[in-house]
Amino acid sequence: MNGPWTFKVLESLSTDWWIVNEKWIEDSAEQGKFLPEEDYEVDRYLKKAKRLEPSTIFEDVKIFVHPEVKCEPLTLSQLIHLIKLNGGTLSEFKDCSHAIVNEKLEGEEKVTLDYAFEVQESNLMFWKSTINYDKKNVAFVEWKWILNSIEKWRLEDIAE
Repeated sequence: MNGPWTFKVLESLSTDWWIVNEKWIEDSAEQGKFLPEEDYEVDRYLKKAKRLEPSTIFEDVKIFVHPEVKCEPLTLSQLIHLIKLNGGTLSEFKDCSHAIVNEKLEGEEKVTLDYAFEVQESNLMFWKSTINYDKKNVAFVEWKWILNSIEKWRLEDIAE
């Protein structure tokens, strides 16, 4: 599938909300009442009946999100909201299992990042800093990995 994504579709996939086609709106307006959504559910995504439990896709995943990540059409705050909505934990870089940065980092044993943050009561606090970190235990992923995992309702393989 791999996109295109809108925030509302991704948020709906993360919850038990219906994702219906435009015909539902037209037919409901014509009937003067909201019609049952089942017959109008979009086929492209995982059906609501299979999404009855809250999403825990990122339940055991500690994610560092670089503050300058470009994730258009989403904003950084929307990306972070989706991570949390799907059970993920925001983490400082030194404690993360996955890091989202702007470019793929391959080959190097150590990585240098020019920003850092800490999480205080679910809020991000940024400061200018340089981090040199051994990346052996960190999976560097692109922001689309988050969206692909939500769309598939499972953690996408890093190699995909």
